[in-house]
Amino acid sequence: MDIRKFEQLFSQKMRSNKEKRLLAIEEYFADYHDIEVSFENDTDKCISFILQLIREDTEIKDSLLDEIADIVMQRFSIGIPFAVSELETKLDLNQIKTHIEELFLEECEYENLKFSDCDEVTVDEINETVAFKGRYKEFYIDPRTDELGREINSGVYNVTFDLKNKLFITSGVGYNKIVNKLIDLLKTNYYPDIHIKPYYVQTNIRYINNAATSNDFAPLTLLVINLIFKKLHEMGYLVQSVDSLSFNNESAPRIKNAKLTGTDLFKDPDVVERIYSEDKITKFTVNIIKMKDGKATLLTDLTIDFRGMIKFIFDNSKEASFTISQACVDLFKGINELIADEHTIDTGKTLIKLNMQRLAFNTRPQFNAFMYTLKNELVELLPDKEEEILKHFQTSYDIND
Repeated sequence: MDIRKFEQLFSQKMRSNKEKRLLAIEEYFADYHDIEVSFENDTDKCISFILQLIREDTEIKDSLLDEIADIVMQRFSIGIPFAVSELETKLDLNQIKTHIEELFLEECEYENLKFSDCDEVTVDEINETVAFKGRYKEFYIDPRTDELGREINSGVYNVTFDLKNKLFITSGVGYNKIVNKLIDLLKTNYYPDIHIKPYYVQTNIRYINNAATSNDFAPLTLLVINLIFKKLHEMGYLVQSVDSLSFNNESAPRIKNAKLTGTDLFKDPDVVERIYSEDKITKFTVNIIKMKDGKATLLTDLTIDFRGMIKFIFDNSKEASFTISQACVDLFKGINELIADEHTIDTGKTLIKLNMQRLAFNTRPQFNAFMYTLKNELVELLPDKEEEILKHFQTSYDIND
C-alpha cells in the first residue's frame, strides 16, 4: 500500500471509534514489534510515529502499512471482552474479600492508572467467587517531571476470582495493558498469597502433544479447527455461522477479515490457501447457541482472540438461564483440553481435509479447467476405461462433460 492511500484511509477511519482504533494499534506494536508506545488519543502522533518507523526501516513499509490498514478497517463493536487468567491461591473467599476491600474501596493509584468507584466486594459461596467492579483512568506521564498529566483513557472494569475453577476473570476492559497492570497491582500487594498467571495460548500451543507432526499446518490453526468443527459441539455449543477469521504468518503477518454467512468462509480459496500455507488463525468470530436439556440458553456472537492473553468477546448476546461467565469457564477448559489432548493435531488435519480441501478446489475455475483437461486426456489414453474415468471424476471432483 502506498503512503498517500494509507493516509487517506487512516484519516477516514479515525473519524469514528478513534480511541479504540488507536489503542488497537498500540497493542499491535506491543504484540508484534515489541514496541511500547502511547499515542495519547492523538491521531497526528500516531501517523507521525508510523511514518517515522517506515522511514527508518524501508523494508517493512508495505507489510506494516497493510497490517495497520487492516486494523483500522476492522469493525469495533460494543461487545463485552472477558480476559481469563489462571489463579493460584490458598486463601479462602473471605480472605480474598478482605484483601480486595483494603486495596480498592478507596481510590488506588498504580503507575499511570487510577482505580476508583469500587463500592462493594461480593462473595458467592455457592459458586465460590469473589467479585467487584469499578472505574479505571489512564493518564499521560509527563516525561520531564514523571508526574501524571491529562487523562487519555477511562472505562469500567469487572473482576471475578473464581476459586472453584481456579480462574481470574476480568470483563469490560478490551485492552491488554490495562488488564496486565491490574494483575501487576494485585501481584505487587499480595503475591504469593494470590498468584495470577495471564494465559497465552500462542505460548502454550508450543507444548501441545504431537506438535512436531502438524506438518503443513500451524498447530494454533489446528486447535481452532478442532474448536469450530468439533469441540464446541461436544460442549453443547452449536456453531450457526463462522463470521470472520484473522490470520498471521510469522514471516509476513497480515490480517484477513471476511464477513460471510454459514461455513462459506472455509470455502473461500484465500482462506484455504492461508491455512495450507501454515498461517495461524489468531482470532475468529462465530455465532453460537448454547443448548441445555434441548433448549437454547444463550445466543451470541463470540470472538476468541489469541493475539495476546486469551480473550472471549461476546456481542449481541441474548441470555436465558446460562451465563456468559459460565461460557468463559467452558471455553477456557475446552481449549486447555485440546492443548493437552494427544489427538488434537491429527484430528485437526483430518477435519481440514474433510471440510476444506475439496470444497476449496471446487471454487477455483482454473482447477476445474485443469481437472477437465486431465479427464479428457485419460479417456483418450484409456478408452476402454472411459466409463470408470467419467464416473470417478464426477463423484470425486464434480467434473462433468
